[in-house]
Amino acid sequence: MVYKDGSNPDHTDCELAILNSATAHAKMGDYGIRTPQQLNDLHETLKVRNVKYHGLPTEIDPNMMVRLGDKDGPLIGTVSLAERSKELPPDMGWGFIEGQMGMGYATEASRELLRFLTMDCGIKEILVWPDPGNIASNRVAQKIGFVPGGDVINLDKGGKLVPVLMLPDMTKLDGTKSISFYGDSGAK
Repeated sequence: MVYKDGSNPDHTDCELAILNSATAHAKMGDYGIRTPQQLNDLHETLKVRNVKYHGLPTEIDPNMMVRLGDKDGPLIGTVSLAERSKELPPDMGWGFIEGQMGMGYATEASRELLRFLTMDCGIKEILVWPDPGNIASNRVAQKIGFVPGGDVINLDKGGKLVPVLMLPDMTKLDGTKSISFYGDSGAK
């Protein structure tokens, strides 16, 4: 894995291919992110700023690009941590290009990012909120240790309550806090 570089067209092309794949639209929805600028704006908006780190800068951007094989292998996916809401812990996410899904790469890369975030950075609270119908992503979350964590209001789904998964020692959410793919601004 390598840190995402918003100025690297290969990184941007990979992420845009993931977000705009038929599978992503079917499982997550179409969030209208089509251009490198829209993608970079989204990353800047969702950058983690409120988590306390041990010996690391207080503002980091743990968006990682996943390569197949070694450091020069093809880009196949991304794993990330985002701060979408000031009232909720940051959330982890992952996405892979068509043809690389269902091969265990999401589990492997997400497990490594989670290890880095919890062990190296000391983060104690992380959410995951895959769509309930996205069985594969829910399975990945459970395999790497996330457990049912209550509900949040999904502003992208018209205020519908959706389940979240969280790390085991966290307090369950009661459905009174909201979240949006686009962050607190809710802007597209």
